[in-house]
Amino acid sequence: MFARLSAPVLAAVLASALLAGCFGGARSFGDSVDDTFIATGVGQSMLGDRRFDYGDVDVTVYEARVLLTGTMRTEEGRREAAKLAWKRGGVAEVINQIEIGERTSVGQGARDAAIDVALDTSLMTDGGVAGKNMKIAVSGGVVHLIGVVRDENELERTVYRARTIRGVKKVVSHLQFMDDPSRKLR
Repeated sequence: MFARLSAPVLAAVLASALLAGCFGGARSFGDSVDDTFIATGVGQSMLGDRRFDYGDVDVTVYEARVLLTGTMRTEEGRREAAKLAWKRGGVAEVINQIEIGERTSVGQGARDAAIDVALDTSLMTDGGVAGKNMKIAVSGGVVHLIGVVRDENELERTVYRARTIRGVKKVVSHLQFMDDPSRKLR
């Protein structure tokens, strides 16, 4: 797999995984590397598919669960994005949250980025939430959460923090409990 990636892409993949692994959490450095390779592979597949414009689709991966967010112009393109994600090796689940519509405006993209930063900061300052065990994807003011939480209290605190960020329209949780038996199957 390393041979298929250019040197700059490989360096970025490894640096990203190393940074993720340095902060500890519910998964190992190897898991972080695997997720980074899956995300990179899905992105490369989308770049290589000239039938659809995937430029407004974001790929977020946690424990081999692929979360697709953003917008596509057609339902056919939305379905194809999920198919491309499933074709990558090591994918355990594809969660297709892509909306049908126009591309995200620059202004909305900036608002989404601000929500992402505000929520990330809020989670880091909450001693009852292990923000390092989850990832955030924001699209059109909708916050998508993927990762793991220890218990119901942490789940509620996380969702509450997301809901209270200015500009958030909706929160969609794909968080799993750490003791969920399905996590052991991956």
